[in-house]
Amino acid sequence: MFEDGGLLRRVLAFDAATCAAMGAGLVAGAEPVAAVTGLPAAALPGVGAALVGFAGVLGWLATRATVPEGPVRAVVAGNLAWSVASVALVASGAVALTGLGQAAVLAQAAAVVVIAELEVLGLRRERVAAT
Repeated sequence: MFEDGGLLRRVLAFDAATCAAMGAGLVAGAEPVAAVTGLPAAALPGVGAALVGFAGVLGWLATRATVPEGPVRAVVAGNLAWSVASVALVASGAVALTGLGQAAVLAQAAAVVVIAELEVLGLRRERVAAT
């Protein structure tokens, strides 16, 4: 458990904001997003709703007086799993993504890896500050 949470709280809050924005966009704009990317329109609202829910958890963590390490580690693992699944989606060819769709999926996967790395860095800084 960490009490300051400077970098960690900021990264969790950023992760929450980006998940909420992406999720809301997928829910509200499933058809246009599908048309441009080749992602299946029927799946996008469910994915978007899951992202909004995940954003709620992230926001809750970012606002705790004490940031619990275990749930943050779970967030990092989830972010990394999301990125791996995103790359696998593109590599598998299971979905007929457009060129823009491939680029978008890979770009967001890379961004999520960066966020996960910043969350790990935040955890490390908090651990050092706690000693």
